[in-house]
Amino acid sequence: MTPKREYALAMVLVVGGALLTWFAYGRSWVEGPPCTDELVPGCGAVTTGAALEPTGGAVALTMALTSLAVIPTRGRGRQAVGVLLMGLAGAGAAVAVSSRSLSSSSWWWVALLGSALGLIGGLVVAWRGPSWSTMSTRYERTSSTPAAGTGQPADQGEGPEELGAKEAWDAMERGVDPTLDPAVPTPGVPSPDDPSAPPTDRRSDPTRDPGRPAGNGLSE
Repeated sequence: MTPKREYALAMVLVVGGALLTWFAYGRSWVEGPPCTDELVPGCGAVTTGAALEPTGGAVALTMALTSLAVIPTRGRGRQAVGVLLMGLAGAGAAVAVSSRSLSSSSWWWVALLGSALGLIGGLVVAWRGPSWSTMSTRYERTSSTPAAGTGQPADQGEGPEELGAKEAWDAMERGVDPTLDPAVPTPGVPSPDDPSAPPTDRRSDPTRDPGRPAGNGLSE
């Protein structure tokens, strides 16, 4: 059985057993004598299991609420939750057995069955719970940045094209045309001050000597 199915099974057992126990304590456990023409005190009265034994219903609701702690916990914390669920289910079973003498119906058997289901679910949580995934690790964004010496590829940063485009947009927001202002680098165009830029032919550059007219670079 996969961990996901184990998790689902344990939650169904715990929550289902708690709700079944709570439902049983809400049923009629003792019924008064039927009413006749004569006045009989308490005739037709119905007494629920919660009225006879309030502890049973309270334990069932506590077990259902405690099962929610299985979701965010992990490791030993989840084991502790499973042990707590087992203790609550055992207490619910003991209350159901002790209240059988007060009941004239068979609903206490249903309460005992619900506590038994919760006990099995708590056992599964305590035994297999640490191997299940948690809510935080399932929805957490994993970083691809490797630790030192792992040899795994690190996160790729912004490439030169992305950086150039970003700088151009920033310049346009400041009211500067990046295609005219040489101080602002243009994406795809190397800067003259860039040491990695290819060399420029100084002989064909008319701006190399401001006092000399542009020519072909040959002496007359």
